[in-house]
Amino acid sequence: VAGSLLVGLVLLTWRGTAGTMRLLLLAGLLFAGLGLARAQRRGVFAAAAGLLIGMVVAFPGQETLWRRFHGFVQGPAFIEEDATGVAALSRMDRFRWAVWTSGRRQSTLPFGSIHTALGALPGLLHPAPEQAAVIGLGSGDTAWASGCRVDATRSVTVFEICAPQQVLLRRFAASPDSFKKLSRFLEDPRFRIVVADGRNALAREDRRYDTIEMDALVPTSPYAGNLYSLEFYSLCASRHK
Repeated sequence: VAGSLLVGLVLLTWRGTAGTMRLLLLAGLLFAGLGLARAQRRGVFAAAAGLLIGMVVAFPGQETLWRRFHGFVQGPAFIEEDATGVAALSRMDRFRWAVWTSGRRQSTLPFGSIHTALGALPGLLHPAPEQAAVIGLGSGDTAWASGCRVDATRSVTVFEICAPQQVLLRRFAASPDSFKKLSRFLEDPRFRIVVADGRNALAREDRRYDTIEMDALVPTSPYAGNLYSLEFYSLCASRHK
């Protein structure tokens, strides 16, 4: 139990998956050392120790590991990880980038896809969308579009369960390949990005919103039923002004 908590809450954020695997392999050397010190068949433990050291040396680095898992054989990519998940950006063509969350492609950059329409529609239909909430950051497209009513929308709270997603967007925004709309979105004081499970956050807080937009998961994603459900929509209705 202590080991799982150490890995899940500390090491994945501190060292990432690649670094954590190396540390676990090195920890195995402790048992090999005990065998060399106390067992009669020392050759077996010496071979085990050599194998562990070889695996530590051969294990790929953080970026190489996740590039392989995502299928990024070549081309530029951005990857971030902590205990809440893995976020990545990969170039699709000359102008577009794919946004990945926990191994699944969720959206694209630059802004202007279907997510723009999904984000803007609630604000355009509501007569006075002063306070808005968006569940799911992704590329930031939906959240950005939800604040299209600059004359009316004073604040937009964005709930994102995968913390590296925000880090990834800020890192990309600082790169030469970024887009002005992304930088303006991240610098806009009206937007507040909260690392939290959107459904849980709405259930725990008493704040009311004029619009609540959910664009976190496609319906075929695992656990999407927690959001595309009568109970979740009832919760959202109870948080409307």
